[in-house]
Amino acid sequence: MSQKKSADTAVKLLQILFGLLLNLFFYAIAAVVIVQMARSAYSFAYQVFGSQVVDSAPGHSITITVGKNDTMSEVAETLEQQRIIINDTSFVVRAVLTEKEVHPGTYTVNSSQSYAEILNILDSEG
Repeated sequence: MSQKKSADTAVKLLQILFGLLLNLFFYAIAAVVIVQMARSAYSFAYQVFGSQVVDSAPGHSITITVGKNDTMSEVAETLEQQRIIINDTSFVVRAVLTEKEVHPGTYTVNSSQSYAEILNILDSEG
């Protein structure tokens, strides 16, 4: 009888240890996911509200022609593809928050300009 009792105790002890290890593993994974999400959120917010630029001066310039029916999203996508801005989504969010619009015309923008500077150019009558 005492061997069965000691075997039952060992099994219960192993179950407790296994449960603790699973909990630790779960919390470690959760912590990593939370940290990654926080880093992504910080990076996105810094792109929207900071004065981050793609290149330091002098950068590279492009001339972009904005049509009458072009949206801010389309223009932002073009600017990202041309490596003028870091992220088209954060650029559009910045435009919405600052109530900037894109007007038809031809504009020259540079990769060393901040979102605010580029939006001011695009919001002027080109």
